[in-house]
Amino acid sequence: MGKGTFIGNNQVVEFLKRAVRDQFFVHAYLFAGPSKIGKFSLAKDFAKSVLCQNINRTRANKFCGKCDGCLQFDKGLHADFHLLQKDDDKKNIPIEAIRSFQEKFYRTSLLTDRKVGIIDTADTLNIEGANALLKTLEEPPGKSIIILISDNLDSLPSTVISRCQVLPFTIVSRSEIVAMLEDIGCSRSTANTISPLSLGRPGIAVEFYKNSNKLERYTKAVRELIKIYDNSIAEKFSFIQHFLGSRKYQEKLEGATELLSQISIIIRDCVLIKSELEKQIVNISELSALKKLSLVFTYSDLISQQKKVQSIKDKLVNNINPQLALENYFLTMKAYA
Repeated sequence: MGKGTFIGNNQVVEFLKRAVRDQFFVHAYLFAGPSKIGKFSLAKDFAKSVLCQNINRTRANKFCGKCDGCLQFDKGLHADFHLLQKDDDKKNIPIEAIRSFQEKFYRTSLLTDRKVGIIDTADTLNIEGANALLKTLEEPPGKSIIILISDNLDSLPSTVISRCQVLPFTIVSRSEIVAMLEDIGCSRSTANTISPLSLGRPGIAVEFYKNSNKLERYTKAVRELIKIYDNSIAEKFSFIQHFLGSRKYQEKLEGATELLSQISIIIRDCVLIKSELEKQIVNISELSALKKLSLVFTYSDLISQQKKVQSIKDKLVNNINPQLALENYFLTMKAYA
């Protein structure tokens, strides 16, 4: 199977290539690892390769891209490929969606003797949905393959995990991301800035490259957060009010989580600077300001701050008020201003 724009995780890629070449498949795979690392892209490539009408004849390890199966797959019309994704406005994949997926999946294959189904964000299945899926995982119809994609393996019931071949995905090296960005037209200097910010996730790197406004907003936010340690409590609270604005509750929750993640990275950068590991920091463009900030803290201060950030992020999962959560953390900055 072809890697396309997918980079990194070569062991997973080679494993799937051998499966396609040898036509030896298990009935259920679980692609598990960080978000925006390419799991969905690789799952679709794998599905396309399995359904390619020329694979059986050539025993190749990639789809031909020319047969009716490949052409219909590219158009999103392949009768033997079924995709289930969570709706953007929903918290979970409902059981009704699972049942609809199963009903389609049990139909007779039309183009080949195989069927492939992908369930994206499988970790958002509720208990009912996960239990309903067990029967299909235990007794899949004919020569069928189901691919579950999960960003958080801990969110899936062990009964689901145990019925799948788990393929773990890990973050991608900075050098591989730089090379990928250059391949799609990014300059070396910009690629060197974006790569650390992506945190080893190619999807984030591409988003920063294709959306310069997003990169500028991120950089501006980091600068403001570095400076905020010197602000008064009133200024800190004003920043929170302005940041959250009039967003809806869910958007505030996501925004607060993202902001705390940025703060966590800033704290980590300070630890690395104090450890004389400047080349490993994420916010390379803000090195000078981070050096000044790192002088304010001891190692124990930074560890304490990091624990507090994580504690508040954990509380956000339990739906506490995002504004109160941020104010609670910003109050802890007081002693270091």
